[in-house]
Amino acid sequence: EEHAPWINSAIIYHITPSAFIRGGSYDDIADKVAEIKQLGINTIWLQPVYATPSKGQGYNVTDYFSLREDFGTEHQLKELIDRAKALQLRVLFDFVPNHTSIQHPYAQDCIKHGRQSHYYNFYQHENDGAPYSSYYKKNEHGFVNYFWDDLVNLNYDNEEVQQWIIEACKYWIRKFDIDGYRFDAVWAVNARAPSFAKRLRTELKAIKPDFMTLAEDKGSVTSVYNAGF
Repeated sequence: EEHAPWINSAIIYHITPSAFIRGGSYDDIADKVAEIKQLGINTIWLQPVYATPSKGQGYNVTDYFSLREDFGTEHQLKELIDRAKALQLRVLFDFVPNHTSIQHPYAQDCIKHGRQSHYYNFYQHENDGAPYSSYYKKNEHGFVNYFWDDLVNLNYDNEEVQQWIIEACKYWIRKFDIDGYRFDAVWAVNARAPSFAKRLRTELKAIKPDFMTLAEDKGSVTSVYNAGF
């Protein structure tokens, strides 16, 4: 499928805020973007910026629509993005579509109310035999996960889940005019719901046609490229 020409020449620098610079705030990172550009970089990729119950890398999301507080405010993140763009650097966010933290309010509602929870079917509870299903584990609450009990798989057979994730992705494009997402563990979503990627890509490119969708998936598998990554 067509993709924007800038993607062919993207040189991406991955930033883990807490490990990148002492302090690890958006302001601290903003002070370094000129140095990053001097390295020949033209695109920066920020690890997850969304609400998380821990101070780690942030792949255990508890709210896709709000920022984690330890890196700074929305205003400070916008200042970082604006400074990067003023230097002709594109900006990617890291997005986590496969799972939420078990501490996400929806997962907690499932634990409290079981099958009576509206959010029970937001999560995977059964072995569907999809690719990589040999890695499935069930935690004590009946959620399916791959490697970590507290990162519980979403159920992409549920239309509400698909719309929820799409809206979350749209939200940050509209808010900060970011240039792309690196989709964490999207190999798992592609395995369980192979048709979702094209829907997601179509909806995001309707907002920003030159948007980049970067997959964490096998580079040797043509289906990943056919899905638009």
